[in-house]
Amino acid sequence: MPLALLTGKDVYTLFQIRLENDAVVFRGNEYEASGQLLRGTVVLCLPLPLKVDNIRLKLTGTLHYNWTYAKAASLGILSGTIGKTIQFYEHLWPPFVGISAVDSTPDKQAYVTKSFTLQPGNYEWPFQVMLGGDITESVEGTCKANITYRLKATVARRKLACDLHTYKHLRIIRTIDASALSFSHTINVENVWLNKIDYSIIGPRKAIAFGSSVPLEIRIIPLLKGIELGNITVTLLEVHEIILLPRIGYRVRDYNKEKEIDRWTVTTSRDEHWQSRISGTGREGWVVNTSLNLPRELKRCLQDVDAKGIKIRHKLKLAMALKNLDGHISELCSTLPVTIFISPDASPDEEGNLEQRLPCKTTAEDIAAVAPPGYGEHIVDQLCVFPGDRLRASYTFRGRSSAHSGASTPSYVFGGGHRSSAVPLILHKSGPNSPNSIGETLKLSKVPSYKTAVKTPAKPLSYAAAFVLPDYYAAIRSAGYDTTQDAEG
Repeated sequence: MPLALLTGKDVYTLFQIRLENDAVVFRGNEYEASGQLLRGTVVLCLPLPLKVDNIRLKLTGTLHYNWTYAKAASLGILSGTIGKTIQFYEHLWPPFVGISAVDSTPDKQAYVTKSFTLQPGNYEWPFQVMLGGDITESVEGTCKANITYRLKATVARRKLACDLHTYKHLRIIRTIDASALSFSHTINVENVWLNKIDYSIIGPRKAIAFGSSVPLEIRIIPLLKGIELGNITVTLLEVHEIILLPRIGYRVRDYNKEKEIDRWTVTTSRDEHWQSRISGTGREGWVVNTSLNLPRELKRCLQDVDAKGIKIRHKLKLAMALKNLDGHISELCSTLPVTIFISPDASPDEEGNLEQRLPCKTTAEDIAAVAPPGYGEHIVDQLCVFPGDRLRASYTFRGRSSAHSGASTPSYVFGGGHRSSAVPLILHKSGPNSPNSIGETLKLSKVPSYKTAVKTPAKPLSYAAAFVLPDYYAAIRSAGYDTTQDAEG
């Protein structure tokens, strides 16, 4: 056997895991959120026959700790490293083909006990699993502690041949439920500082979407003459509290740190920000409006989380410089707690980056109240077609397909290849693939993007001669139309 075939090189032209959605979104905490269905397909393209033991798929969730510590001792300062990896979640699908796979023959439900030879061609094995609402969300972007999920597909081969592997990253997002009242309140801080100024800070709701902008309005009313307002500095702080629960008999390891994420400086002037009559107060003072653009990379800023001993919180710290009449400068400091969540409308990619910034008013309530997209913006929406509607449509539109196919590729055998499904999926009847409207024709004429093309099911290498387009009568018969009426007429 050639060395390339033993090592797995040039054995396949394509081997990958495709997901309908690279991120699974849960709304609410682990006690409120409902389960979500994860769907995908394992794709394998072979130029040559390949003998395999089985083809299997596994989903794992991993928790990883890694930080250094220093403590005082009698001999000096001792330092060390905390490093630990824990696999807290695992799901195994039954093998798609080969040993231990379920026999696809209708009369047989036994497990296959021998290896299997895949003929040249393209293969797709769909899979699905219901993820519970209490599953731990992903925490990525910090090297101190992270929670990651990964899919691994394996083609097990016999004897000295190396197994084939492919991986796919999965992100679990837990966003805030729109009905959570504790996050819908507007931030509003009012106070009197040293009987010198009366200030108020008006911000957005407590919940802020990751990668969005934070609008702030600062009102400062002087109570003494001669006070001038200097620059205002706003700092976004991220507080990390990590606890590693050890085995019985060992002490608890913890990590606490306050990290500066970003800093903004707002320059103020009397000509621009002074108002002789502030709205709602009738008094004179400074009114400063600004917008803070949050980072769009998880390496710089994480979402708020409290899971598996990892607790991350955020707060905005404001420092306002005040010039007194005698010349010295005082500093007024105020802190606003905020909650940063990942919006389901703009989740980060595999690198943890957002492609575009969210609108300024992207909060939990705004996301829930957003209007449906326009007709031409339904790009990835899935249509729900009921059997009754499909039957009525077949009698209304002659020669029209009863419904779009729900399966990505027909379960045909090409070149002696074999396909099987890990779990039974609902099959949809498919008619002629003719466009149903002008809009659909325009959609078909567009060149798909790279991401859409990658998710498109693989086409077979060659088509058999028997697979030809149906004639007119075969098409209308597949649509459920009675052709005898036309013959009698």
